[in-house]
Amino acid sequence: MQRFFRICITVPLLGIFCFSLFIPASANDFSVKRIGNLIPFNDNEFVISAPEEGVLKISVHDDVSVYRTIEQVVSKGETSIHWDGCAYNHEKLSAKDYVISALLIGNSGEEYSISFNTPVEYTGQCLQYLLPSSDHVSYATPDEWFVEFRTVQKGTVIFNFKNEASDNNEYLFSINTTGGKICRLSFSELTGKTHLAEGDYHVISYEKTKPEETFEFSLSVLENAFEKKEVFLTGEIMPEKGMTENEIWHIMQQSSVVVDIDPFKHQKVFSEKSKESTILGTLHGQTQALKVMQLEEEWAYIGAWNHEEAEYIEGWIPVSVLKVAEPNPDYGILINKQEQKMDIYYKGKRIDTLDVSTGRPEEKHPEQETAAGSFLTGFHRVDFSMNGKKYDYVIQYDGGNLLHQIPYEWGKGKKDFSAGRSFLGAKASHACVRIQSEPGENGINAYWIWTHVPYHTRVIILDDPAERRPVHERPMVTTHIPEAENCISLLFGEEKTDIFESEPIYTEEINGHVLGFIVCSEKDFIKDPTVISTRISALQKEKCDKIILKCLWNDHNTKKHTAVQEAMARKGVKAGADLVIGYGNNSFLGCEWKGNTLILYGLGKTNANRTGKNQKSNALTAEIIFDSDHFDSKPLVIMKPAPLGAETDLQQIIDRFISDSTGEGISQICFYQEDQSKQ
Repeated sequence: MQRFFRICITVPLLGIFCFSLFIPASANDFSVKRIGNLIPFNDNEFVISAPEEGVLKISVHDDVSVYRTIEQVVSKGETSIHWDGCAYNHEKLSAKDYVISALLIGNSGEEYSISFNTPVEYTGQCLQYLLPSSDHVSYATPDEWFVEFRTVQKGTVIFNFKNEASDNNEYLFSINTTGGKICRLSFSELTGKTHLAEGDYHVISYEKTKPEETFEFSLSVLENAFEKKEVFLTGEIMPEKGMTENEIWHIMQQSSVVVDIDPFKHQKVFSEKSKESTILGTLHGQTQALKVMQLEEEWAYIGAWNHEEAEYIEGWIPVSVLKVAEPNPDYGILINKQEQKMDIYYKGKRIDTLDVSTGRPEEKHPEQETAAGSFLTGFHRVDFSMNGKKYDYVIQYDGGNLLHQIPYEWGKGKKDFSAGRSFLGAKASHACVRIQSEPGENGINAYWIWTHVPYHTRVIILDDPAERRPVHERPMVTTHIPEAENCISLLFGEEKTDIFESEPIYTEEINGHVLGFIVCSEKDFIKDPTVISTRISALQKEKCDKIILKCLWNDHNTKKHTAVQEAMARKGVKAGADLVIGYGNNSFLGCEWKGNTLILYGLGKTNANRTGKNQKSNALTAEIIFDSDHFDSKPLVIMKPAPLGAETDLQQIIDRFISDSTGEGISQICFYQEDQSKQ
């Protein structure tokens, strides 16, 4: 059984708080003193002077990002706190000035605060991660095993191999490193000319100047080659809906059949047992698991999602290019594209859930869709930049597709995650999986994954065919609008007041029901993605029967809703909105249902300067009717071209509406058409 874990220094893994001696915030003598210089990856001591017992909240930030926040109970008088001088999860803080904000909420209810600047001028040494590729190695194929690691500064990493069966068999190796660069060594490169005796070893690794910070793992060394597993009928390789954690973990831990070619090359899948037959698509090598359903002579009939359109295909591949690969026994990752969530598993248990952004395909680039399927992680990769943004903490898993942190803009040492953070919860990437930078509920973030998830960790990506495929349903067309008896009817698209001047939160009482309304601009959401959930929470406390979110878009000319608009609307639904309406676009957009909640991405704007028959309709009105007797069910939705009476081709309008709509349920929307026989 493979075992590897990190033993950190005795300083709590809380990390980044750097304090300078500062003038007390008030006459109550609340102050923070820094003892010595702030050095990340070192033991930094700080002394808090509190006028009373209470909860202390400290944030390290600049004007664009928060790098660490912590809460701790402090006593009246002086409290000594030790910090490692790092960001979340022992992540390096860059050398620059930071703002330290400290807020003490005393037991009396009184608040005391301090905010001041403090620099990080240089960084200490740290072995950030060290991950072996497996728990066994053979001298017949020593280069198939490797270890990956990275130090912050130039240094020396020590490997101490101790034979578990004999105290006499102990080997010590030292490797010089270049700070900030990934080092990947095969067993041959690590041990050189030294030949280790066959047996089971306990390996302790550390950076020479930090022997107290160790990484430990077990490794079985064999002389002879491992028995090669034959390609087999795999059965199902994807979990089914409703499976328990144990059942999902069982799927994750199954052996995989993969294509034995370079990870960045493509294997053709054929429609028949012939290389001259039709090519159904291509698959990546080494890390993409295949569902093997038949083995006939020299061919295997397999199923997988192709590289070109991320569509599921079944076809034939020569058995000669296939091999069996084993997943890491400790970690697993499950990504739900429909929910844009990532579950992290450790030894069979889900330990955290994070927000992600998967690939957003475009008409000319269908390959940008993140393919579903079962995969194994490959190498850790270097950080990269693209389109003016930087992407850190990269792990390859499917050809050129990667797991990595959300992008950020880098200027004057500041990491501006605003844009990348706002896309979380919606498809936004070019096929990679972007992971949140801030810790989840249990403390995990992209950096934690990068420093803990080893080679060949299972990654399962669930498909979302209903959201990816063109909408074939059509709305109903009606010439009759039902009378709203014992109902609440809301009309959108012809508001008499300017939506851009509305209060951010307000309520209305209609037919005995309290309706809450939230108005939020895309600009405010990008600045703070929690603004919607915060406002919805405030209305929920007022016991509103329904909550309507009105979104004000930045992009007025788009013909399809954007990734950030989708993320904004879906965050509203997850926070508890019962209806989402988009505003600001010059032309109407599409819709989607999330459960019983309707998202209308845009109703467009009526061109008031045009009159007469030649007036075109680029706008819609929406009447939303909630049945008071069945208040939790889907509302009745009636759409009308605006202005009514303009020259319109209703079917053409419906086609445009459908082209920007996703998912199922559009047939439950009604489009109103004037009864020509009554004119």
